[in-house]
Amino acid sequence: MTIDDLKNPALYFGTTNGQLWLGREGGEEWECVLDSLPGIHCVKVAVV
Repeated sequence: MTIDDLKNPALYFGTTNGQLWLGREGGEEWECVLDSLPGIHCVKVAVV
């Protein structure tokens, strides 16, 4: 799991079954943004 550095930061969580989740509102709301990736063992985020 990781977090971005924006004014309203979001949480990012990856699973070993290939799902990438995005959490907003301090983790109160979660959305699966991708679900067909290979197993995720490390998540890093970059804001460009």
